Amino acid sequence: MTLGDNKKPLQRKYGTRKQWISYAKGILAQRRPWLSETKCALIGLGEALRANDPEAIRLAEQLENQKQYCKRYDS
Repeated sequence: MTLGDNKKPLQRKYGTRKQWISYAKGILAQRRPWLSETKCALIGLGEALRANDPEAIRLAEQLENQKQYCKRYDS
């Protein structure tokens, strides 16, 4: 049985709030991260955003602004 079996997506735990905030800070520290990494950080911050954590809100705004400068896979 895995960690997320028989639960709705919002009820699954993939990491603590602290871990996701740390991950988001790491992504923001990179010069040009991949777009997928930025999106992953935004999804991970979801629980903290729903709890109105001010640090998470600030990081999410910065990640949204950084999206336009991210590397993308072009074919």
